Amino acid sequence: MRQADLGDLNQDGSIEAVLLVWRPFKPWPVDKWLPNGGRIEEFHNALGESCHIILIGWAKGMFKERWAGSALSEPVNAFELADLDQDGFDELITLDSSYETAPGSPADTLKVWEWNGFGFSLVSEQEGVFNDLKVILAPGLKPILLTP
Repeated sequence: MRQADLGDLNQDGSIEAVLLVWRPFKPWPVDKWLPNGGRIEEFHNALGESCHIILIGWAKGMFKERWAGSALSEPVNAFELADLDQDGFDELITLDSSYETAPGSPADTLKVWEWNGFGFSLVSEQEGVFNDLKVILAPGLKPILLTP
């Protein structure tokens, strides 16, 4: 696990732990049977690790995985949660890089994602060089996104 925060990204009314994890890459099981399988086969680094966002929540008396994304096409260096559009639901803000980039290198893309009922849809992205990500929340003002 590289980072964790608390939020309700899946909009189910419960707070979950939002985890940024790296784990051994596994292709989709269905890829074995599809004529053009391997749609995510490149989504890992040289060590065979892939990057994932996972939501862990409390249900039926225990903590369990509420949602886990497939291997990301572009790994996330860091994330923040904030209601940037002030619709009452947090967005997932990520700093993304590539699997070829050395660990600890700056990210090359800032992205904003929103929950679509099944996973996350990209709202916006900006290319650049990003070392860090912070969101400042001030009463009565829109969230301020800082990328020092």
